[in-house]
Amino acid sequence: MFQQHESLIPIEFPLMTKGGVRLEVLLNATTRRDEQGNVIGVVGIGQDITGRLAQEREYTRLIDTANAPIFGVNQYGRVNVWNKCAMRLIGYSTEEVMGRSLVQEFITGKSVLVLFYDMNSCVQYEVFEI
Repeated sequence: MFQQHESLIPIEFPLMTKGGVRLEVLLNATTRRDEQGNVIGVVGIGQDITGRLAQEREYTRLIDTANAPIFGVNQYGRVNVWNKCAMRLIGYSTEEVMGRSLVQEFITGKSVLVLFYDMNSCVQYEVFEI
């Protein structure tokens, strides 16, 4: 009986179809071992992620070209999105703000930023003066 072990790090790579169409593929691979534990091959499962990558590029383009400042934070309140309008308006480059705490470092005075998450995972916020 063959044993399966050691999932390898997923990798993304381009793959050309017979018709010359370029696809982007995410490959998850696992080593196959014989009864003595020797590697005898690799089993890979590929997923076409071409559409997802195109959506991500379009999302990034829309955020960057918006006429309003757009920022995003992760679950710890650290900046992970900062568009060009935010950069022009506030003066900090994307590189300067990424990973920094939005509330602790960029909300001034006695304001508190409160984030609300709705059922659709959309984020709404309000700034309260204290």
